[in-house]
Formats: sequence, C-alpha cells, structure tokens
Amino acid sequence: MLLIDTDMLVLLVASGKLEQVAEQLGYDADQVRRLPAAIHQVRKSRSFRNNYGETVLQQIAPVIEGIPEVEAPEDEDLLDTLGDVVDEGEALLMAIAATSDSTLLVSGDKRAIGDLAGSEQAEACVQALQGRIVTLEAVLWILVNELGGEVVKTDFTPVMGHKTLRIVLSAHAAADDQRCLGGIRSYFVDTARAARGLLFNPSPDVLGFGDE
Repeated sequence: MLLIDTDMLVLLVASGKLEQVAEQLGYDADQVRRLPAAIHQVRKSRSFRNNYGETVLQQIAPVIEGIPEVEAPEDEDLLDTLGDVVDEGEALLMAIAATSDSTLLVSGDKRAIGDLAGSEQAEACVQALQGRIVTLEAVLWILVNELGGEVVKTDFTPVMGHKTLRIVLSAHAAADDQRCLGGIRSYFVDTARAARGLLFNPSPDVLGFGDE
C-alpha cells in the first residue's frame, strides 16, 4: 500500500500528480489509501481554506472521497504508543506502515516525523520505518527530475499557498532545474538530519543526509 496523509493528498490531487507519484514510487493507483477523516479535513479545515481557497478544495474533494480508506492497524498497542507521540492521523498511518514492509507513507507533517524520530518509547517503530517516509521534498525531487521545474511549478499552481512550494517553485527557482533541485535538496537534507533514517531517499547518490 501507499499511505498518504491529508496534507500531501491535497497537494497531489490538486496538482494532478497523484497517479504519477504513486507509479514512480512503485505502486498502482488502486494501492493508494487515505485517512478516514481526510474528506472531513478537506471540507472543514480552516488552514486548508486559508492556504488554497474554497474553490480548489471543492474541486478535489470528490477525488479524495473516492480513494479507499485505510483499515485499522492490527497492532493496537503500537497505535496507542504512537498516539502519545504524534497526532491521531499520523499515528494511524505510521502504525499501519510499520507493520508492512511493502508500504510507504507519504507525509507532509514534518513535526510528526521529528517527534517520532525523537521518541524513545516509539523506538521500535522508528526502526521499522527506516527509509519509508516520503516527504514533500522527495516527491518534488522526483517530479522536477522527470518533468522540469517550470512544468512542476505550473502543475502545483492551485496549491502555491503552501510555504515550501512558494519557495522551491518560485519563478526564479523553477526557471533553472539545477537551482530548483538545489533548493529542494536543502529542504530535504534539513529534515533528514533529525529524522534518524526515517526518510525515503529518491536519489541516494545525490541526496546525501550529511553536509550540504
């Protein structure tokens, strides 16, 4: 399965890149799963409305509603442990991903990633999820390498209210692919430094976790 939290689902559906990203990560579209609360979050979240506008959210809501929900994880103890570390939605996705080696988690919640990495009580989950959390920067790295900065910038125009997108896909950055990739790499490495190996690395030979 490919688990996608609501933050990333909004970005991928609005940009029309959900299926392409899933394919690049090795999954068919019918293997994508979302949180049960995703459609409620899309329709009711004030931050989503402020960042992206009501029109965008109304357009993507039917697509998100059509994506199958994740089922409850089998390991309830792990879910309880994670619930003390990260918010309910991320805990659910992490608990499911941790018990399935063939599952990746696409997460836009850097705070949750950092909290998990820094948690002693969830150490077993940290080890289980090594290299399996896909961040926005990893997704952008894949897309810009395949399509080029200008195309990716155009695709993500509906959700350019997202702070990271505004910076790494600015007109100046997107005009030069290497400059664009350099900005993406900087954000990726910054998150990776504290993530203790949790992050999926789309280009290990280029996207180092060490010094920039």
